[in-house]
Amino acid sequence: MTKVRAIFFDFDGVLTLDATGSKTTCRYLSKVTGLPFDEVMKAYRSFNDQLQLGNKSHADIWEELGAMLHGKLEERHLIESFDSTPMNMDMLALARELKEQGYMLGIITDNKKDRMHYLYTLHRLDHIFDTTIISAEVGSNKQHRQIFDIALESLQVEPYGSVFIDNKESNLIVPRKLGMAGIYHLTERTMWNRFDRSYIR
Repeated sequence: MTKVRAIFFDFDGVLTLDATGSKTTCRYLSKVTGLPFDEVMKAYRSFNDQLQLGNKSHADIWEELGAMLHGKLEERHLIESFDSTPMNMDMLALARELKEQGYMLGIITDNKKDRMHYLYTLHRLDHIFDTTIISAEVGSNKQHRQIFDIALESLQVEPYGSVFIDNKESNLIVPRKLGMAGIYHLTERTMWNRFDRSYIR
């Protein structure tokens, strides 16, 4: 068995407690605007693909989104929605443990560039992770191999020497085809129970 050198984590749903960043953002916007969550999510999702592939930023869509939400959005609500992201402290502790054991760590995420940059700085993720690959920066999501090729290249590791952890099984199809070990994350406990220790001996 090839020895694992690098372990890649998804962000939302693995390193955070919400399954998606959109859920986090829209829950907060629903709270501050008083509008139903489903209405906010429907409006926000109309921009989601453009945001995740880097074709637009939140600044580009904020005025239009605000109009769709009856003029109740304010500029400050964007950063406040980022701040509301519930981090998974147990998984971050696991990442630190693996880092101390000598493994290279990375994040591969379908996400918005401005949100990830803000949270990366806020939570000092550069102290834990050696690389972070964001769909909005590379123009590719986890349904295609490009984002994984870029991640592997950034750490100079082969697919068979790496692991990818994600909370959505469909996101494990491509990396597994490339030869990466894929782990389906439900909770930090089930993830660790399913993480074969023989990978990291």
